[in-house]
Amino acid sequence: MAIWKPITGQSDIQGVAMLCDLCKSAPNWSQEGGIDGKQACVEACPERMLKVIKTVPSQFEDEGYNLNFRTAEWDNLMNYSWPD
Repeated sequence: MAIWKPITGQSDIQGVAMLCDLCKSAPNWSQEGGIDGKQACVEACPERMLKVIKTVPSQFEDEGYNLNFRTAEWDNLMNYSWPD
């Protein structure tokens, strides 16, 4: 989860996205959490669309964001049929 922290005193809207650290000391999770451990949100996402990165991708146009998220899990979800 990103938490938006606006930078005050700027003429345009700028800010810093900060990482959530809820899994750092989660009492009911047996994994080592936090930025250098596992993240509960990443592990729980069925589509694997969440990822903690330490280097910001290119911000020029759509460079750094050209990703294909349609994995086998996506195909399974799209082809799921409910029982009668």
